[in-house]
Amino acid sequence: MSDKNPFQLALELILSLDPTVVEITVRSLLVSGAAVALSAVFALPIGALLAIGRFPGRRALDFITTTMIAFPAVLVGLIGSQMLGYNGPLGFLQWLFTIQGMILAQAVLVMPLLIAFARGAIGAEWDRVGEGIRTLGFNRTQAVWPMLMESRFALITVLLAGFGRAIAEVGTANMIGGNILGDTRVLTTAIMQETQRGDFALANALGLILLFLATGVNLAGRVIVNSFSLEKASQP
Repeated sequence: MSDKNPFQLALELILSLDPTVVEITVRSLLVSGAAVALSAVFALPIGALLAIGRFPGRRALDFITTTMIAFPAVLVGLIGSQMLGYNGPLGFLQWLFTIQGMILAQAVLVMPLLIAFARGAIGAEWDRVGEGIRTLGFNRTQAVWPMLMESRFALITVLLAGFGRAIAEVGTANMIGGNILGDTRVLTTAIMQETQRGDFALANALGLILLFLATGVNLAGRVIVNSFSLEKASQP
């Protein structure tokens, strides 16, 4: 029996690139990254439309997306498991307890957050450059793409926030993915599983990696925001 404490053993697992730790970490990065990318395809244009557009139902859509930011992840998992289940409307995809199902569920989970944050970021830029864009002949709908490009640095921080939300989520990942060893187990579900089993060395190792990723996302967001602020300040 080792005389080292679980924290020391956890560091050894990380520094030795333990295959289980690497496998779970890589899978987590791929699932959350793909989920944010999929969600961004829809969320960023919707956020732009909410920020600069004028159309019937805009206020209702804005209210719904803002409210859904606090939508419990476990409910997303519950609804998703029934939608993707054998008798569900998406059962033909056979995505329950698969990586694809986890990506889809996490994309749905982070979409309201991306929409709301994108709306705020693009709205701020519209107040600054919107009049100039309209003088070029763009109407509000046509201005969506130019505004996405103009707000690209701010939108990177939005995507980082979505990634942080996705990779730290446990309820949806567990219910949709099933926490299957070697297949759908990710950082959060593995931490939960190993803690219940009493393997605190592995749980701590995975927890440290999750903490490192969260810190890295936060630092990256701050660097981008500061760079963006300096760029705007240098503009005439």
